[in-house]
Amino acid sequence: RLWDAKTGDLLHTLTHPGKGKAWTALAFSSDGKFLLGAPSDLAAAEKNPVTIWDTATGKPAGSLEGHTGSLWAISFSPDGKRVVSAGQDATVRVWDFEKRTPTRAIPTPGGQWVRSVVVSPAGNLAVGSNDRVYFLDETGQQLAAIDRAAGPLTFSADGKWLAGVTWKEGRVTVWAGKTGKEVASWLVHDGNANGLAFSPDGRALATTGSDRAVRLWEVATQRQLAELPHDGEVYAVAFSPDGKTLATTGIDDRLVKVWNVSGILPPARAGN
Repeated sequence: RLWDAKTGDLLHTLTHPGKGKAWTALAFSSDGKFLLGAPSDLAAAEKNPVTIWDTATGKPAGSLEGHTGSLWAISFSPDGKRVVSAGQDATVRVWDFEKRTPTRAIPTPGGQWVRSVVVSPAGNLAVGSNDRVYFLDETGQQLAAIDRAAGPLTFSADGKWLAGVTWKEGRVTVWAGKTGKEVASWLVHDGNANGLAFSPDGRALATTGSDRAVRLWEVATQRQLAELPHDGEVYAVAFSPDGKTLATTGIDDRLVKVWNVSGILPPARAGN
């Protein structure tokens, strides 16, 4: 379902074109005009296209065809010109979004399933599998590999940092966005850590977990800034483009909550 974040009004109900299938990942374009849906389908031999919707009308606006099996990750490049997707078929696919055509299919190292894939402003890729995080350049050449199981990954808006959560450890790790060098790692939840998001200025990080909490952290110091309660396990989190509000959602309470965090985030420092 597509909602107006300001009013809470339901705008559109977007359905899967395949019977009995579910969505495993969604991604908005940076201008908000399009929404991508990555479908789940465990029949590995079946073609499984990414669906594109026009958010103004709620109607399909094309598809990206090439994957087989379930898709677990999908992301726009910051400039909106490319899409990257990955999943069960052990390939990371790069697409020209305007033309709706593939530009590259990158086999994953070791043929592993991919759990997360994101694009930096410079065009590099971060790919998370069951036991490693890989840094790739835009051609698919491996720049670095990190021995750490990866849940969701996210780059800061300026590409300076890459952050990822490790589900069962309840931990978040921050790496240098260009080199993959570890900068900090700390426990953020009791139990699973499920999701994360950088604030637009990159100074704060929001994390979600199985301990029924959303926590806000200052990246530079790893200091906890706030804890926002849910009535069940929390999965997804996203900042508004201006950084003043935060949206969170979980499965148990079946709610999307929108929080005012403008008074919580750390103030900008001189020179930043």
